[in-house]
Amino acid sequence: MEENLPVSLNRYSVVVIPAYEPSPGLIPLVRSLVDADYRVIVVDDGSGDGFSHIWEEIDGHAVLIHHMHNEGKGAALKTSFKYINDWMPDAGCIITMDADGNAKSDFLTWNYIRESHPRTAIGYYEPGHYCLLVVDGRQPGLSRGMFLEEMSQLFASLGCRAAYNLDGGHCAFMTRDANVISKPYRPSKDISDGIFICEPEA
Repeated sequence: MEENLPVSLNRYSVVVIPAYEPSPGLIPLVRSLVDADYRVIVVDDGSGDGFSHIWEEIDGHAVLIHHMHNEGKGAALKTSFKYINDWMPDAGCIITMDADGNAKSDFLTWNYIRESHPRTAIGYYEPGHYCLLVVDGRQPGLSRGMFLEEMSQLFASLGCRAAYNLDGGHCAFMTRDANVISKPYRPSKDISDGIFICEPEA
């Protein structure tokens, strides 16, 4: 019955892990992600024959792609994105993760986005268990905002398995009932979408 649903209702999240000479800790990391219902792609970036035992343990749990030579993290990500484009048309969200499972400390985006800004993000613990984050910013004396690296480390310290950076800047504010409970620096901004937490209907 599921195959008859629209594509938008069948979407899943994909975790991409570029790996060069990884530690054995990559094996339980991949398995924990699969157990949490993520699709996982691991790109071996030319690690060599000495790591074949790790690939054998991962094979069958994740899509495993090999580079013949070390080409760098950027090339590994491009390889995985091409695979997703070609073979995973229902992928709805792509998450990148280091092979050691640590929070990301580098981001493939333009310099302006890397600067300190008001932020909106959501962290994931398990199905039905999330962490919503709104960071005020651009207001001297109140809040400068947050760098991507700081936000990544915060979600890791809170124990989130994954986190998603959403639109920030003057779109970053949080309401409870009819009240704005954050302090946006431009509260008159019209926003056409958002994340709503509601009680289920009886």
